[in-house]
Amino acid sequence: MLGVIVPTLVGIVAVYSEVVAINPANAASLASDWNPAVVAYLPYLGLAGALVYLVVALLGQAFGAFVPGMGSARLIYSMARDKFLDSEWLRRVHPKYGTPANAGLLNLAVGTVATLVVELLMFQLYGYHQGVFNSVFLAGSMVVAYWFLHHMIPDVSLAFIYRRFKVKITNPRNFFVSVVAPAVGLAIFAYSFYEGYSSLTEPYLGGFIFFAITCVAGALYVWWRARRNDLGESVVSTKVNDELLRNLTREAAETQRETK
Repeated sequence: MLGVIVPTLVGIVAVYSEVVAINPANAASLASDWNPAVVAYLPYLGLAGALVYLVVALLGQAFGAFVPGMGSARLIYSMARDKFLDSEWLRRVHPKYGTPANAGLLNLAVGTVATLVVELLMFQLYGYHQGVFNSVFLAGSMVVAYWFLHHMIPDVSLAFIYRRFKVKITNPRNFFVSVVAPAVGLAIFAYSFYEGYSSLTEPYLGGFIFFAITCVAGALYVWWRARRNDLGESVVSTKVNDELLRNLTREAAETQRETK
């Protein structure tokens, strides 16, 4: 909990301090500066302090990319391990560290190409200063969209998993976690999407269209694999089967003791 609260508070204070340092009345004059935040803090922190701020900000942005990147590499590896992606190369882990190095390399390559393409396109269409702004916020808006979808799919799927393995959904806890909570989350997700994307202008509308196209393409790929009965070997299914087997074994042992 503190890991979420503390960075949030620090971020709020940092943004507020930047607004105060810039002074809204002078905001327009900073639009052409190479780094408005550094220029705004320079009179208060001095050159050394402004450089420290720049280094800290760059490190924060870098780690903000590293952490999701590492998570994405493991997702790619997991899909290959479960044979949803037909790639023996992606299933390999580093012989010494046991990390999904190949999946990480693929994630790095695709991410680098995507970043370069988006930024060069934004620079070409909107110029350097506006292009930097648009590329950052375009990437951020698309990441949020994918992040929402990434979390909603497994939440909504839980009810189907319960049904498949004959788990009682009528149990209050099971009903809450598999029906009520996902329904509320999906409603909030839909409302947030409507509020955030209903009046988008370019380039954000183009980003949303790209997001929608990739989602449809992904759904078609899953449908095609399902038609071939080739969705891979689900670790979730394996874990559930193991748990069901343990429960059946325990129930059989209890029944045997009762009969004695």
